[in-house]
Amino acid sequence: MLALTFTQRIIQFVVGLFFVVTCIFKIFSFPQFILDVQNFDILPINIILPFSILVILTELLSGIALLLNVYTKAFSILLICLLSMFTIAIIFNLLRGNIVNCGCFGNILFKGITWWKVFINVLLCYILFWSVKK
Repeated sequence: MLALTFTQRIIQFVVGLFFVVTCIFKIFSFPQFILDVQNFDILPINIILPFSILVILTELLSGIALLLNVYTKAFSILLICLLSMFTIAIIFNLLRGNIVNCGCFGNILFKGITWWKVFINVLLCYILFWSVKK
């Protein structure tokens, strides 16, 4: 059981680092991230800026919490909710034929949405769920 706990901790650390890094990319290309959120064409225009800020804060705080092993269950659930919301938005846009930048990495990497991105998000949700499972 100790090996499983160690493995879970390593996975939490890696996922936490991933979210902190993607958050930093979003911060340094914040205008592009706002545009990426707007291009999903789901939110009213007056909600896009506060939503974008909330996404970045959620990723940053959750990533740091996973790195530091603090409130990992709560922050993992928060990230699962965030990933689920974006996955639904991606599916909605794929079905509409609206292929936009996912905004995951800001200006660093243009990554148009695909079904592969849906798979990756579902996999990240599973990993987060598994890493906090007791």
